[in-house]
Amino acid sequence: MNYSEIRKYQNRDSEMLIDKYGYLISPLITKRLLKTKLRPNHVTLLMIISGLIGGVAFCFNNFYLKIVGLIFIHLWYVFDCCDGEVARIKKIYSKFGMEMDFTAHIINHPLYAFAFFLSMYQLNKYNVFLLITIFVLLIVFDLIFRNLLCFYKVYEQRMASDSGNGESNSNLSLKQIIINISNNIFLFPSFALAFPILYVVDYGFGYSISIYYSIFVLLVAVLIVSLRMLGWIRKIINI
Repeated sequence: MNYSEIRKYQNRDSEMLIDKYGYLISPLITKRLLKTKLRPNHVTLLMIISGLIGGVAFCFNNFYLKIVGLIFIHLWYVFDCCDGEVARIKKIYSKFGMEMDFTAHIINHPLYAFAFFLSMYQLNKYNVFLLITIFVLLIVFDLIFRNLLCFYKVYEQRMASDSGNGESNSNLSLKQIIINISNNIFLFPSFALAFPILYVVDYGFGYSISIYYSIFVLLVAVLIVSLRMLGWIRKIINI
C-alpha cells in the first residue's frame, strides 16, 4: 500500500492543524507498520513509549538531547495518527482503543509539562514560582477541558435529541469556528508540539519566545475553559 492509498484511510474531518501536520507524515510510518503483525493498540503503545522518551530527553540540559526530545515528542503525535490508520486498513477495532489513546495523553501530558518547566528553569532567566504556576495551570485546565468535552458528548448523546432546543445552523457554524480556533491554540497536543520548537530557538539564540507563548496559551485556556464551564452550567440549569 502506497502513501496516497494510506491517506484515504485518514480522518479528514478534523480541523486541527496538528492533525493535518501529523497526517502528512504518518503514512510513511504506517506503510512500515502494515508489514508487521502489530495491532492498533500496539501502535498506541509505541505512541506512549515515544512520548516517554521525548519527555525524558527534553528534561536534560543539553542542546542535542533537547533536539532528540523534540523529535520523539513529534513522533508521539504521528503515532497517534498512525494507530487510527492501521485500525481502518486492517479493520481491527477495539472499544478499549479509545480508552488506551486517552490514557496515552494522560500519561504524556504531565510529563511534558514537567519537562517544559524544567527546561525553562534551566535557562536561569525566569522566576521559578511563575514557571510552576504556568505549567501546573496548563495541565489543570487541560484536564478540566477534557472532562468538559466528555460531559458535552454525553449530553449530546443522551439529552440533546430529546430536548427539542436545537441551535440554529448559523450559531453552530460560528461556534464551530470559535472551537476550531481555540483548539488549535489551547489543546495540549498543539502546545506540546509547538513549545519544543520555540524553546530550541530560545536555547540556541537566547530569545524569550517560549515564555510569552506559554503565557498566551494559558490566557486562552482560562478564557475557553471558563466559557465552556458557563455553557455547561446553563445546560444543567435548563435540564
